[in-house]
Amino acid sequence: MLAPERLWLSGWEKAALWGLFVLLLLFGAIVENRSAFLRRRMTDADCYFRAAWAVRTGIDIYSVSETNGWHYTYAPLLAIALVPLASPPPGADETGMLPYPVSVAIWYALSVGCLWLAVNWLAGALGRAAPERWTFARGSRVWWAIRVVPILLCLMAVGRTLSRGQANFILLLLFCGMIALLLENRRFLAGLCLAGSICIKVFPAFLIVHAIVRRDFRFLAGVGTGLLIGLVLVPLAVMGPERTAAAYRRFDEVVLRPGLRIGPETTQRMELTNAADSQAFMALLRNYRFPARSTRPQEIDAPSRAAGWAVGALLAGATLAVGMRSRQSDPISAILFLGTLIVIMLPISPACHVHYFVFALPLVLALVADAWERHSFLHLGSGLTTLMALTIAVDISASLPVTNHWLMDFGLPLYATLALWVAGIVILRKRASEGPGGDYEVGRAAITSA
Repeated sequence: MLAPERLWLSGWEKAALWGLFVLLLLFGAIVENRSAFLRRRMTDADCYFRAAWAVRTGIDIYSVSETNGWHYTYAPLLAIALVPLASPPPGADETGMLPYPVSVAIWYALSVGCLWLAVNWLAGALGRAAPERWTFARGSRVWWAIRVVPILLCLMAVGRTLSRGQANFILLLLFCGMIALLLENRRFLAGLCLAGSICIKVFPAFLIVHAIVRRDFRFLAGVGTGLLIGLVLVPLAVMGPERTAAAYRRFDEVVLRPGLRIGPETTQRMELTNAADSQAFMALLRNYRFPARSTRPQEIDAPSRAAGWAVGALLAGATLAVGMRSRQSDPISAILFLGTLIVIMLPISPACHVHYFVFALPLVLALVADAWERHSFLHLGSGLTTLMALTIAVDISASLPVTNHWLMDFGLPLYATLALWVAGIVILRKRASEGPGGDYEVGRAAITSA
C-alpha cells in the first residue's frame, strides 16, 4: 500500500513536470528556427500550409509543392482544415494570411495539445471503464503517472514528429478517441473518430477489420457517416462540386493508384514509398535482397512487395486471432488489442516512416497499466523495463548520423516497435487465460490506494 504522503506529487516530481514543460518550450524554439528561419525549411508542415493556400486560391492542391519540392499526398480534408495557416509560395499575394513563422508556432502548439488530449482521453476512459482500479483524484501521483510515463517512454518518436511538423498527433488523438469511446460503448462516435483518421491518411482504413470481425455495425455506421462528412460534404461545401471532383481524380491519379503500384509512377509515389527511412515490410525486404545502396533499385520490386504483403497478412491474422479471444469487458485487454492492431498496421502500409511509431503510445499505456497492476505502482517489472530500455536505445541510435543509415536500412527501429507488439500479444493472451481477477492483487491494491 502507498503511504498517505506518497499519494500526491512530491516537490521534485512537480519540478520534473515543470521541467518537461520547459523542455517542450525550448524544443519548440528549436523547431521554430529549423522550420521558419533556416535557408532550407526543415519541416513537413510547409507542405500542408501550401496545400491549404491552394485550397484558398482555387489551385490544384496536388500540383503545388513547398519550398523543398515536396507535394501534398493526403485527401483534401486536412488542407481544408488548415486554410487559416495557409502559406503562399514566394512572390504570391500574402494579403490576409498569417506570417509563416506564426503558422509554424500555432502548428507546434496544436501538435503538443493533441498529444496531451490523446493520452488524457485514453487514460480517463480507462478510469471510467475500471473505476475500482483506475479512477484517481485529478493531480494525484497515479493520475499524472499514467499520462506522463507513456509519453516519456515514447519521447524519441514524439520528438521526431514534432521536429518534422508531421500531422501524426491529430491521428493519435483520433486513435485514442476511438479506443476511449469503444471502452465507453459509444461505438458510433468511435467509428467517427476512425473515419477522421482515414480522411487524413488512408492507411487507418485497415482498422475497420476490427469492427468487421466483431460484427460491430454501429461502429461501421459511424465510419461510413464520418467518411461521408469528411470526404464528401466538407469538400463540397468549401470547394464546390467541380473542384471536389477534380481533386479526387487527381488524388487517385497521383497518389492512390501509383501508391498501390497499379498506376503510373508519379512524384508523389516516389515521395511516399521510396523514403530512405521507410520501415514498411516490403521496403525492408527489398533492402535485404539488395543490401548495398549503390546497387539497390529505387523502386520496390514485385517479389519484395508480395513477400511484404504476406508477412503483414500473417502478423495481422495472428493479432486478430489473439485479440478475438480476449475479454471485451477488460479495458486493458481492449486497449492492448487495438494498440497491437495499430502497431502492426504501420509496416503493412506501403509507406511507413520511423516517426509513425509514435502511434505505439496506446499500446505502451496499456503495457504500463498492466505492469502496475501485476507488480506495484511505478514498477514495470524486469521484462518490460528491459524491453523499453532497448527500444529507447535503438531509437536514440537510429537518430545518430553514424548509425542512422544501416539501422534504418535493416529495420532495427521497426523490430524494436514489433517487440512491443510481441509483449502486447503475450500479455493479451495471459489476461485472457487468467480471466477476471488474475494474479495481480498486490499491484492492484497499491494502485487502488492512490
